[in-house]
Amino acid sequence: LFTDGLNNDFTLQPLSPAINYGDNAYLSSSITEDLNGDVRIYDTTIDAGAYEASTVCTTPLNLQSPVVSIYAADLTWDITNGATDYDIAYVLSGQPIGSATIVNNIAANTYTITGLLPSTSYDAYVRTNCSGIGTTPWSTPVTFTTDDGPLYVNHAATGANNGASWADAFTNLQDALALASATKPVWV
Repeated sequence: LFTDGLNNDFTLQPLSPAINYGDNAYLSSSITEDLNGDVRIYDTTIDAGAYEASTVCTTPLNLQSPVVSIYAADLTWDITNGATDYDIAYVLSGQPIGSATIVNNIAANTYTITGLLPSTSYDAYVRTNCSGIGTTPWSTPVTFTTDDGPLYVNHAATGANNGASWADAFTNLQDALALASATKPVWV
């Protein structure tokens, strides 16, 4: 919360929950600076307490997945203040983030997730790594569904017999044709 409350340093740490927690309605228009002489509202909302955090590291906003294919999805998000780099997490849709695959130290505000399953929904999250102070909370998720993949048929396959890959190919062409569509071709 505070930089060093035991020694009366009540300035805010960069990830303090007091940042942007105040209510601007209670701020007199004559007060334009905090006790350090810094601008009183650094971001859009006054901080709780006598000091305004002037270095804020924020959770990324506007996480999107504009391009999705059979086995991959592109993620983009807004650049944030205080970021050294970003982490992303992705998980089957509806699963807890604790079971997510996490990719660390992404330098840009875009990332392509590869190795996904066809016709599958995922939730993806992003967070900011803040120089020397840790990470922000995870963003709200973006949910995307990968495109349909081909249905594989191989009479000698020994896997799950579900058509999802060559290893798990259908062993009977009729099984694959029953599920085929314009977006789900059959590969023999």
